Amino acid sequence: PETKIIIVIPILLFFSAYGVFSYNLDQMPLGGDEKEYWYPATVKFFELILQGDFSNDCWKDKRVCEDLGVLSGYEIVTDEFGDPKGYLYPPQLPLILLAGTSFNLFGNSDDPVFSYENLTAARLVSPVLGALIVVFVFYIGKLLFNKFIGITFALLVLFHGLVIFNSRLIMLEIFAHFFLVFSLLLFIKAISHEKINLKILFLSASVCSLGLITKFYEVIPLLLIFIVLIILRNNFRKKIDRHLIRNRFFTNSLPISLLICVIVVGVFFIPQPFFWGQPIEQLNLLMNSANTYAPFHPPF
Repeated sequence: PETKIIIVIPILLFFSAYGVFSYNLDQMPLGGDEKEYWYPATVKFFELILQGDFSNDCWKDKRVCEDLGVLSGYEIVTDEFGDPKGYLYPPQLPLILLAGTSFNLFGNSDDPVFSYENLTAARLVSPVLGALIVVFVFYIGKLLFNKFIGITFALLVLFHGLVIFNSRLIMLEIFAHFFLVFSLLLFIKAISHEKINLKILFLSASVCSLGLITKFYEVIPLLLIFIVLIILRNNFRKKIDRHLIRNRFFTNSLPISLLICVIVVGVFFIPQPFFWGQPIEQLNLLMNSANTYAPFHPPF
C-alpha cells in the first residue's frame, strides 16, 4: 500500500499541475521575448540541428539569419551601429532541443511562420517541465522530512503565481528552474545514505551544469550549496568545530567537491563551443548578463 501511495501521489500531482499550467494555453498573451526571439530562434536552430548544419553562419551571428525576421513576423531590430538588439547568439541548447521538439511534434512545420497555433505548440513543453518541478519538489520534501511535507511543498509550488506564469511561456526561467530543482533532488538522493552515491552525485552535477548553460545567474548559487552540504554532511546534529570541518574537508569533501566542479565545467563547455569564437567568450557574456540584475551589484 505504501508503494502504491508513493506512485499515485506523484502521478496525481503531475497531471494536476499540467492541467493548471496548460489550461487555455493558446489564449496566453505573449510574454517577454517570445515573439521577437525565443520562438523564431528555437524553430530556426532546431531545424539546423535536424539538418546537421552546424557550420551555418547563423550559429555565430544571428544577423545573417534573414529568415528569423520572417519567422517572427518582423525584421530584427538593430541599434545605431547596425547590431541586433538583445541576443547575438542562439538560445542555449536545452531550450532549442526541448521547445524545438515540442514545435515539430505539435506545430505546423510546413509553415513555421509565427502564429498562436505554432507558438502554443512550442510552448507545450513548458507545462510539462513545470509539472515535473512540482513532482520533484514533492520528492525533495519527502526525502528531507516526510510525505506530508512533500505534498505541502508541491502544492506551494503548484499554486505559486510565478511558477504558473513561467510554465506557460517559452522563456529561459522554466528550463533553468527545472534543471535546478532536478539537480537538487538528485544531490539530496545521492547524500541521503551513509555512503555517498557517486553516480547519482555526478549526474546531479551534470544536470546542474545544464542549468548554468540555460540561465547562469539563477543556478550558480546551487553549486556553492552543494559544496557546503558535502563538507557538513552528517554533521548537522553534531557540534561543529574547526577540527571536524578540517578533517572532513581534506579527507573526503575536497576531492568530491573538486570532481563536482570538474564535471560542471566540462559539461558546461561540451554542447556549445561550435558557435563561439572563443570558449571563454560565453563566460564573459553570461557574467555581463548577470551584472544587469540588482542582486549582483555591490555590496551583495
